[in-house]
Amino acid sequence: MRAITLVLTFATVVAAQDHRTKSSDPNTEIANAIAFEEQERDLAKAEKAYREAAADTKISEEARQVAAMRLIKLLRSLGREKDAEDAARQLLRVETGLLGVRRSWPAATLDDITPSPQDAEREAELRARAEELVRSYSSSGPSTVPQMRFPELMFVPQDIGQQLLWIGEPAAPVLVATLESMLAGGSYQPDRVKGLAGVLWRIGGPVAARFLGDRTKDPEVAHRVLLVATAFQCERPEMRAVAARFLRDPDDSVFATLVGGRFSPQPDPRFGRAFPFEPGVLLDACSDGPAGRRAWLLDQAASWRADAIGPELVERLVPVADAATRSTDPALGSAAQHFLASTLAQGSPSGMKVLLRELPRLAAAGVRVGPAPSAAVPPASRFTKQQATELLPVLDECIASLPPGPFADDPWLTSLAGQVVAATDADVAPRAAAWLERGRTAPWILADKLSAQNCRSVVAAFERAPRKQLLDYAYLFSTVDLPRDLFPVVHARLADSSLTDDVQKKRWIAMALARTGAPEAAEWLSNNSIDGLFELGRRCADEPVRKALWTVLEATQGEPTRASCALALLAMHDVKALAWTVRVDQPGPSIPHPYARAERPAATTPLRYVVERDPDPPHGFSDDEVAAAFASVAAEKVPASWVSLHEVVGAMPARLVADVAGLVFASEDRSESEKSDWVRAALWRLRDPAGPLAGWPARGFDESRGATRAELIRLLEESEVASLRERLERCVDGDDESCAFEAVRALAGVNHPFDLARLAKNRHSRVREHLLEHLLGGVDRVVAEDLAVSLLEDPDERVRMEAIDAAGRMVSTNAVPKLIGLLRDNESYAREQAAAALTKIRFQHETQGYWDRVVKGLDASPTSAAEKLLLQAKPGAAKAQRLLAIKSLGTLGVPEALPFLIDWSGDTDPEVAAAANAAITAIHLNPRR
Repeated sequence: MRAITLVLTFATVVAAQDHRTKSSDPNTEIANAIAFEEQERDLAKAEKAYREAAADTKISEEARQVAAMRLIKLLRSLGREKDAEDAARQLLRVETGLLGVRRSWPAATLDDITPSPQDAEREAELRARAEELVRSYSSSGPSTVPQMRFPELMFVPQDIGQQLLWIGEPAAPVLVATLESMLAGGSYQPDRVKGLAGVLWRIGGPVAARFLGDRTKDPEVAHRVLLVATAFQCERPEMRAVAARFLRDPDDSVFATLVGGRFSPQPDPRFGRAFPFEPGVLLDACSDGPAGRRAWLLDQAASWRADAIGPELVERLVPVADAATRSTDPALGSAAQHFLASTLAQGSPSGMKVLLRELPRLAAAGVRVGPAPSAAVPPASRFTKQQATELLPVLDECIASLPPGPFADDPWLTSLAGQVVAATDADVAPRAAAWLERGRTAPWILADKLSAQNCRSVVAAFERAPRKQLLDYAYLFSTVDLPRDLFPVVHARLADSSLTDDVQKKRWIAMALARTGAPEAAEWLSNNSIDGLFELGRRCADEPVRKALWTVLEATQGEPTRASCALALLAMHDVKALAWTVRVDQPGPSIPHPYARAERPAATTPLRYVVERDPDPPHGFSDDEVAAAFASVAAEKVPASWVSLHEVVGAMPARLVADVAGLVFASEDRSESEKSDWVRAALWRLRDPAGPLAGWPARGFDESRGATRAELIRLLEESEVASLRERLERCVDGDDESCAFEAVRALAGVNHPFDLARLAKNRHSRVREHLLEHLLGGVDRVVAEDLAVSLLEDPDERVRMEAIDAAGRMVSTNAVPKLIGLLRDNESYAREQAAAALTKIRFQHETQGYWDRVVKGLDASPTSAAEKLLLQAKPGAAKAQRLLAIKSLGTLGVPEALPFLIDWSGDTDPEVAAAANAAITAIHLNPRR
């Protein structure tokens, strides 16, 4: 602050010095900005106007200086010391700027500036002005209304207070002297003392700090009270430190004046914000002070936020509260309870210990603690394991000291117990059971701690629990596997249907009974909760459970429920369920198995479940058992559901695939398309040449027929075709056209030596068609042509079409008679194709003859003759030759020669021109077409 003071002093002196050398009035140039400040009292506008004027190069340098000085003083009067200092530093760093400074003044040199004679003169002027203002204030009438506007100085008129703040520290000696005189004389108006002291607190500085600090030892209590009454106006840290010294004043009236009203957490609405004493300062001042101050401190601390003061300060407050609980002062004891019940104290393990120790007394006095630490069920503890372990005996002692009562009446204690239990080990259960016996906590606090090993003490408390708490125990028991021998106890108290109509709470009861694993629960569960019955089946496969599942399976119409029952029974290795699954047409939709062990089990059906290689969970049926079940059903009828098994062939054992495929092939009531699906699926699994069922294609060939066998043949690989060559040859001559066609294709793929003449007489048109389309390539041309010609009269239209196409491709002249005959075929497409083939044959022969003549140079066609005559008649040739050639063109009558003859009709030679005209006339009269 010394730096900023020196800057302002230096700047003011230079500005005053320049003022004496200038003839113009700088205030006039910045009159608008001054009016904003002094007349309109709009300081925001004034600040903006001063900044703009200080940077305006259009006004005089002196006016810019005054604007800068007023800006800095305005910022200081507003308490914006940092902004004022920044503005001053900027002034001194200007190379050739305001104040006529001709060199840069770095920040490090500010403390080295020493007052000049002009500084002393200016200081004297300011002090004289301060004396005038204080004298004016002292002589004015009594002030009855505190000032509530800027500069926020109580008991001081606004214009006087504002000017004193602008003068700043130079006014401090005047204020100090006036206050000393008033207090020493004893004849003072209290409001005047408060007002001048408030200005002094606000201005600050060494003089103010020294005077007010010394007054902490003033023997007159009234003086100290008056001086601290306006201490809330201080803003500088050093002045706040001086104010904090008064917190230790031996007289409570001084302390009350300093912290009362404006300083309270709920300040007087006339004065606004509270005095900014740091919590640590208050703790230092009050923790070892009188009882009233400690009570005030604890009351204030109850409203503090933990994240604002930090854990260390909380830990320092707890011992103060702890000691206060043993005080005989009722106000201090009440404040201690208020603090201990606060969120701040509850966030401290040591504070929680003291609170739990005091809780019985609070309960006896009717004081309720809140809010509840957590509403989560089960809670997420905010304590570490060590903290919870230390709190556990204190909590135990607290609950033992409290009278029995329903936990619903004290949710805070229940929630706290849940957080402590959540952070401890499972051996806390017996201790928590005692809390349950007293009804002070809820059963859910043990939700993740109860087990079959530690549950008996809790079940004992459950046996004696009032009826209204039974559903809470039902929730707890639904989360743990209870020993089977506890079923009678749980059933006796929870099986009452009048306990609740709530679906969720009924499910708690069902799960509590089911998780005992007692088969006696099956009947109740089958009537009340299917989910509970499945849960019981997970633990017990005894006959009562199976019987209950069968009852539901046979009675329900809902397919998901029926499928779940079937899956549950299959997981129990129920042979009857296996027979039911393979027999019914639709055993159920795809759903996750109710007993699956995977975290995200895949959906399955009962039928799919029994054939999977690695079912989850294992059902225990062997391949032989499953295959036997399929065989026994296939003897009667193959259900429709079997056909969908090809979707899961990849999961089936190889032998089972072969057996089921054989059953499907043998079935008479399955469509050929369904069977062909099985062919593809089975071959995918069973064609491994090194596998145990490498010969299955032959077995499938023998067991299948019709479209099924055709599909099998179509999917055979070359090695399988070679092994089945004889069977395939028989198929070619067999009765089934699809099989014959696929057999020919398969054999052709391994280059089988066909008897083509025999194939041309095959009974099946698709075989004959395939012969023409694919088997003539690479065959001797004469043989191929004979086969194509022989099939031109085939009774099948598609075969005839393929034969016509083959004859056309081969340009067979031997086929012409039959092709001519096909021009009268009943089928229009056959007629069109025959004509096209004949055109191809004719074109080939004509083209061949033409080029033969060209090659020999004997082409005598009209077009060729005309071309030669035109060459002989062109200009430049001998006249006799030209005349003879032109006459010949007329005789030939080729119209294409006319353009040339017309040109020559204008030839310079009259005889040539006349010959050309005669030729043109001859062509027109007798053109050759």
